[in-house]
Amino acid sequence: MPSRNVLNCAEVERFLDDLTDQRERPEIRAWLQATVRRWIINHHDRYLRIAYDRAAGQAVLMAPTAEGAESPGPFEGDLPDWGRRALARGDELILLTLDAGLAKRVRRALQALGAALDEGLLTSCERVSFPRAEQISEERRLRAYERRRARRTRAAGEIPVYRAPKATIVKLTSASSLREEGQRLRHCVGLWTYANRVRKGVSEIYSLRDEKGQSRATLEVRRGGTLSQIKGFANGSVDERYRPVLQAFARNREYEVGGDEWNLRLRARSFRADTARLERFLREGGGLDLLRRCRWAEHRALRGVRMPVLLQTIATNARQTDPEVLSGVYEALSPQDEPAIRLACVGTIRVYGQVVTLYRVQVPLPLINLIKMGAFARGPVKVQARALCRDLDQGLVDLAMAPLDRLYMLGAPRPRKDWDTRLMDTPAEVLTDMRLDIAPLRARRHDSLLRHLNRARHDRGGQRGRPSACHRRIRDLLGGRTGEYVL
Repeated sequence: MPSRNVLNCAEVERFLDDLTDQRERPEIRAWLQATVRRWIINHHDRYLRIAYDRAAGQAVLMAPTAEGAESPGPFEGDLPDWGRRALARGDELILLTLDAGLAKRVRRALQALGAALDEGLLTSCERVSFPRAEQISEERRLRAYERRRARRTRAAGEIPVYRAPKATIVKLTSASSLREEGQRLRHCVGLWTYANRVRKGVSEIYSLRDEKGQSRATLEVRRGGTLSQIKGFANGSVDERYRPVLQAFARNREYEVGGDEWNLRLRARSFRADTARLERFLREGGGLDLLRRCRWAEHRALRGVRMPVLLQTIATNARQTDPEVLSGVYEALSPQDEPAIRLACVGTIRVYGQVVTLYRVQVPLPLINLIKMGAFARGPVKVQARALCRDLDQGLVDLAMAPLDRLYMLGAPRPRKDWDTRLMDTPAEVLTDMRLDIAPLRARRHDSLLRHLNRARHDRGGQRGRPSACHRRIRDLLGGRTGEYVL
C-alpha cells in the first residue's frame, strides 16, 4: 500500500512517545518507533480526509469514505506548504484519529512481544509486523483463557475427554457436578446413588456440552464398557444435532449400548458375530451378491437393505474372518476396471450466456466405509485398498481443479434424518475426510467462480444489475443452502 499524505505525523510520534516505557527493552522501543509508527501512518483505519472544495474555495473535512455519515465541514487548522501543494494537485490529506482504543491495542501488542521475548519464543522483534504482534497477543489471551477454563473444570469435578467441532463431552467426578447436571437437565443423576456409584468405580458419568457450555445429554457407562443410560432433557431423547457426536464417542471407546438405545437412535448390539456363520452367509447365503449389487449404491438406497449393519459386522469381525472371504468381499465391492469416482450429469444452468454443468459424484461407498473401518488393514488386499485410497485422493484433487463451468455435487454431509444409526459415512463425508486437504482448493475455486459471475453480471446489467435466478441458484449451491456439498 503506498504511503498516505498524513498531516499529523508529529502527533503520531508524540503519541508513541507517551506509550514508550524507558524500562522496556531497547529493541522493543525501536520496534515501537519504527514498525508501529509505519503501520499507523500507512494502515490505521480511523481517520478523516481533507480535500479541497473548489466551490467554497477552501479545505474541508470529510468522512473516510464517500458514503460516510459526516457532512463536509471547513478545515480550520494550518496547512504546511507540502499539504497545500498536494491539495492543489487534487490529492487528499489524511488526519489520523489517535484515541484510547489505538493506545490499548499498542499496549497489548507490546506486552505480548515482551512476554514472547522473555520466554524465548522470539529471538528478535525486528521483523514482526504490528498485525502479527496483535495475533500473538490474541493467541496468548486464548491460551490463558483455556488454562483458566481447564482449572475451573478440574476444580468443579469436570474433565474434558472428547472434543467435537461444536460439542464437548466431559467426565463428571464430583457430587457437586452431578447435582448441577441433574438440575440442568431435570433428571435424577444428582441423587446420592449416582455419586456413590462414581465413588466406588461402578459407573462413569459423562455430560455432553454444546459450544456455549450448556448441558445437552447425560451418559452412564457401567463397569465393563456398557453404555447403560443415555438421557436428554427430562429423561427424553437426545437432540438430533448431537447424536452423531455421541455415536462417534461410543464407537471410539468401543462401548456396547445396553440401554436407552432409542434415545440415541442406536440398536443395542456390539456387532460381534459368529465368524463361521458370517462366512457361510457371505459364501453361500448370497452375501457377496448383495454386496456386488450395492457397489455403487448411494446412502439412501442402502437404508432398505441394512447394508450399514452388515458392513459394521464385517469390519468388527475382520481379524477372525478367513482372508479368502475378505478378498471376496473386496472383489465384490471394488469398482474393478472402472475409475474410483464416477460422474453422472444431472443438468445444466445457463447464466449470463454461459453454461454451467452439474455432475453427481458417485463412489463405491460400501467399500470406502469398510476401508475406513480398518477391515482390510491386515488382509491380503491391503495394498489394493491403499491404492484405491490414493486414486480417490487424486480424483478429488482433479475435481477441485476442474474448469469453472463444472460443479460436482456429493450430497449432503449430514442427512436430515439419521439413516440406519449413522454407522456409515455419506459420499461427502468420505471424500472430505481423506488424507489430502482440499479445502483451500475448493474455497479458491468457489471464489473464482463467484467473481467470474459477478463480473459477467456487471458487464451485462451495470453496477446495479440484480443477479438472475440462475445466479442465485449457483450461489445457494456453493453456500450449502441447498444441502449439497459442492466441489
